[in-house]
Amino acid sequence: MLILVFIIHILIKRGDIVLEIKGQCMKMSAGDTFDITFLLKGYALRENDTIIFSIKEDYEDDNEEPILQKIITGVTGNFVRVYIPANEMKTCGVGLKFYDVVLMNNGIKYTLNYPTKLYLERVVHDE
Repeated sequence: MLILVFIIHILIKRGDIVLEIKGQCMKMSAGDTFDITFLLKGYALRENDTIIFSIKEDYEDDNEEPILQKIITGVTGNFVRVYIPANEMKTCGVGLKFYDVVLMNNGIKYTLNYPTKLYLERVVHDE
């Protein structure tokens, strides 16, 4: 049995960024850039692996399509950076969302984390 554990490593260089992480739950300002690197323990990614990061409104609705999905390929090693520009994150709106991360390799699918809460907080500015 393959067991994969994700540990969140945040690449934040400035002290003025607001991003809260408790366990795997995340809270951030709606419409901000999403830039997080995950550390994969127990497995080294190969070039033919595909990582899929998905955000949904309701993870219990099997018919609902993700509101945002990032497909990452060509990564090797233990780190996976998920970068989503602000203009794409803005399409997610505000409020409670859910995310998960999947590893695909030659038709085999491994879910790396169960659906986890992502809170997108409303902000005052509109740029």
